Amino acid sequence: MPLREDDPHAVGAYRLSDRLGSGGMGTVFLGHAPSGRDVAIKVIHEQYAGDPVFRTRFRQEVAAARRVSGAFTAAVVDADSEARRPWMATQYVPGPTLADRLRDQGPVQGGELRRLALGLAEALGDIHRAGVVHRDLKPANVLMAADGPRVIDFGISRAAENQALTATGHVMGTPPFMSPEQLSDPRSTGTASDVFSLAALLVYAVRGKGPFDADSPYLTAYRVVNEMPELDGVPQPLREVVAGCLAKEPGERPALDVVAHELRRLPERTAQTVVWPAAGDQQTLTMRSTPARGPGSDAHRPASDTPWPEAASLPPVGTLGPVESAESEASERSEGSATAAKPRRRARILLAAGALVVVAAVGAAVAVFGPDSGGGRTGGKGSTTAPAAPRTALPAGWKPWQTSLVGAAERGGRPPERWRHFADVQECVVEGAAAFCGGGSILTVRIDLATGAVLWRAPAPAGLGESESGMHDSSPLGAGGGKVIVLEAQPGERAQITALDAATGKRVWSRPASTGVSSAAVVDGLVATLDPDDTSITARDLSSGRTVWTTPVMPEQMCMPVELGGAIYARCDAETEDGKTYRLALKRLDPADGNAHELPVVADAEGAVSVLDDGRLVIPVAGGEQPDPEGGFDWVTRYTSLTLMDPTGKRKRATVRLAKPVEGTGVDILGSAMYVRRTDGTVTAVDVHSGRQLWSTPTSLERPGTPLVLDGVLYLASSSGRVLALDARTGEELWQTPPRNAPVDAASWGGPEVLRAEGALVVSSSGGTVFSFDPAKPPK
Repeated sequence: MPLREDDPHAVGAYRLSDRLGSGGMGTVFLGHAPSGRDVAIKVIHEQYAGDPVFRTRFRQEVAAARRVSGAFTAAVVDADSEARRPWMATQYVPGPTLADRLRDQGPVQGGELRRLALGLAEALGDIHRAGVVHRDLKPANVLMAADGPRVIDFGISRAAENQALTATGHVMGTPPFMSPEQLSDPRSTGTASDVFSLAALLVYAVRGKGPFDADSPYLTAYRVVNEMPELDGVPQPLREVVAGCLAKEPGERPALDVVAHELRRLPERTAQTVVWPAAGDQQTLTMRSTPARGPGSDAHRPASDTPWPEAASLPPVGTLGPVESAESEASERSEGSATAAKPRRRARILLAAGALVVVAAVGAAVAVFGPDSGGGRTGGKGSTTAPAAPRTALPAGWKPWQTSLVGAAERGGRPPERWRHFADVQECVVEGAAAFCGGGSILTVRIDLATGAVLWRAPAPAGLGESESGMHDSSPLGAGGGKVIVLEAQPGERAQITALDAATGKRVWSRPASTGVSSAAVVDGLVATLDPDDTSITARDLSSGRTVWTTPVMPEQMCMPVELGGAIYARCDAETEDGKTYRLALKRLDPADGNAHELPVVADAEGAVSVLDDGRLVIPVAGGEQPDPEGGFDWVTRYTSLTLMDPTGKRKRATVRLAKPVEGTGVDILGSAMYVRRTDGTVTAVDVHSGRQLWSTPTSLERPGTPLVLDGVLYLASSSGRVLALDARTGEELWQTPPRNAPVDAASWGGPEVLRAEGALVVSSSGGTVFSFDPAKPPK
């Protein structure tokens, strides 16, 4: 794809002509030496250039890549780790990635499979003989050259004897191809981890899905650690080879040279025909990281033009995005609010086997202004002043502050060293003059929004530290009526919902809850939660915990209570009969007795359900999804339309088709706009009522989280504490703050969110840090 406006045009002695891809650590460009030789040049992201940890990591990547040489790796040509923006040039390999090859041509079979398997085994052998462990072998890191595969990208590799890169405790890798030890104990990762990844990749190449694929990357990670691989469709003798490589314990896997010897038994021809997943079942097939790296191919097309599996054929749409429905009343227009129910894919999943606790940020930003009809332009840098808008006043007595949520280990406030990387996953709920924050192995605290002082820390749950892992979760789900509702759970134990006194932090009552809890609806003195057996939702009196009513739900529908527009709903996501897509069923629950009023089912709903000011619900609809090519635990979804639905039934349901499909890993509807964000920092705004794209802005913010719109400005943050401000109408970048904490890794588990304390911003970031500042005077 072409260079962006803010991309360098030369690095060292090399002229740059195209972008080949971008990852969590840097951007890869097509470069040309004075001699005319083509090279692939990786340039570290500017925000990391001054970070000593990242510079060290980059030096180690360069050193690791220089030590590796072989027929099936891309050799280092040049590098400068001391440059203002460090860079490394490697051999340019014409040819698509394995991910692109699978997407375009289907399964790898016969002689091609044999050459792929043997080439990858030889490449890993060369890497291991150099004393290096790759740690991120996946289809996007394998180039399919005419003379055999090439293994690339040593961004998270390390020398076998060097633990420095994992000393921070972050999980790094791509879930479907990670080994169990990468997920549970990253610093123990050795060469056996690459053997596991090789087997997972070969299974994926043969059958179109990996041996542990599940509905979400979170569940995929759980299956990697705890469940047996699915090897249906993998022919012998490959099946026998990969089965041994996928053993949970590293010591039980065969050595790489043994694997290579066994792979020689693969035939040059395949007797059977492998059935490739149908279009609707290709979410694992379309993993795409970087464009195909070959001249004359479609390698340099924009990522948005990459084919995606379609849930249904969409009719042509005009540039204004017509509203189409058999029941449509599309002409209605209104400004919207930002009441949102978080989607299924960002739900918390408590994994009972005790291997992992994964918590995705739950909490909604509150919007007071939405963008009006922008110009459909591409945003960018330029202005240094915010758009004219009435300024919301700061809280009385407020001053900038930064607070740590991590308490003393003896009080249960500090996570065990083994699980320290999960402490990056935290949630905050703002109520009145306080913020209540907690998360993975961080006990819930009350923070004074004016000063940042920690006023109390919740008492530790009974039995804390007695579980095998020592991991626990204490996450606020909502607040109201002088109470804070907190999920308390430990791996292998039942979860419970606890009401804390908002003034003192003392426990008022606790009740058992489902281990799959991701939300609670707090409305008019009631709190509704999912019961332990997942077959009912119970509403309790907020003050006493007394049961007011219980309403049944079907466990296979994955129902969860949510608050929308001051009402309690059951949001249920049910698989279709063929298991290929999901249907969203919303049920409005009567606050008096829990009787359910069922709304029409929405097919392929994907994202937060929000409420417009006119009372209608707005639901994003997807036309396909795939694992995030940047790695980590997110999915890239292709949004194609919006459904507008009146819960009272007075107005007909309407479908707003997007004038142009938008891809992203997160979606939020704030005001009258839908904001779609990608892990590479790109943010796109779409008008909710017309489907017209207002603007799309590429930014350097790594893995932006839940945004906030305040006074006409869109604010987003990264886990490193960097905050970005965009003009909500035009997408123009207004300012960006420097990072506060360790930079986020590609597989970070949590997502940051931006909240507000009247006119001040409140941001959670990695390492259990929460801070607040005046957006009119951003930190420099």
